[in-house]
Amino acid sequence: MGDTQDVLHGARFLHTQGVDPARIGILGSSYGGYMVACCLARDPDTLFACGVSKYGDANVYSSWAQCERTTRHYTEMMLGHPRHNWPVYRAASPVHEMANVRAPVLLIHGLEDDVVPPQASEEWAEALRRHDKTFEYVTYAGEPHGFLRYETEMDWMRRTERFFDWYLHV
Repeated sequence: MGDTQDVLHGARFLHTQGVDPARIGILGSSYGGYMVACCLARDPDTLFACGVSKYGDANVYSSWAQCERTTRHYTEMMLGHPRHNWPVYRAASPVHEMANVRAPVLLIHGLEDDVVPPQASEEWAEALRRHDKTFEYVTYAGEPHGFLRYETEMDWMRRTERFFDWYLHV
């Protein structure tokens, strides 16, 4: 949880410097996308006006169960095996805290991702939908973890720019 607190403290620092919270968005890819979920779900002060997660995660347990073996082992190095450490996996999964999200979210995911399975964003989208949150969910057929096609790169960047233009009061 320390990394989440670091990001939230960074946003609070910006506020002390006179930066309007309505002008601060958060964007991350992969683990950074997970940080977007953590920060938006655990942000009681509404430090961010919106967030963008590019192939991020919100449920460490289901991602562990669905990802490829190398990523699964990496997760186990950090958190242990879920069979022995279920409370840690649950606490590390902001999907259970989506009711707390106050900022609009853009979820972006490739459908051939085997590092963070696309089901991770689907699960996150479903939790946001269940809590009647504002979000947009975009997928790209044939794209793995880390997009490869120029068209996909241009599209996700245009969507992100439009999303920030819409939700950040600049």
